[in-house]
Amino acid sequence: ASAAIAVAAPPARAASGVEVEDLKRGNGETPSASSTITLDFVGKLESFDGPSYYEQKAMKLDLDSSKMAKGIRDGILAGDDFRVGGTRRIVVSPELAYGKTGFPDSGPNAGKLIPPGATLYVEIRLRSIALSKGLGFGLNLV
Repeated sequence: ASAAIAVAAPPARAASGVEVEDLKRGNGETPSASSTITLDFVGKLESFDGPSYYEQKAMKLDLDSSKMAKGIRDGILAGDDFRVGGTRRIVVSPELAYGKTGFPDSGPNAGKLIPPGATLYVEIRLRSIALSKGLGFGLNLV
């Protein structure tokens, strides 16, 4: 007998316009807009086969951070089926990424990491969701 394999979903478009495609469905919790998550992140330019601008394993990320590109956040939160253990691809238009300035958006290195007008191709594996934003043990100070 063969084990059942979760079938990935076809590409879909989030309300904001980002394109999301689940390569692997997870079976854990689903993040919310205020979650702190741990993920494996690969960001590319031009296409999913294009040059990588950033890769990091076990990256912690606050989904309510203003430092994150809106399109990446929207792609993580799109639908209710991206769960811990899942892998998702997100295509982010320049308007929902770093726009006309690129990243960083100022200084002598402006636009060096991500050029102005770049479309981002991001692949994320959701590893975990923190129990709380408090002490990190599911406890909050009141």
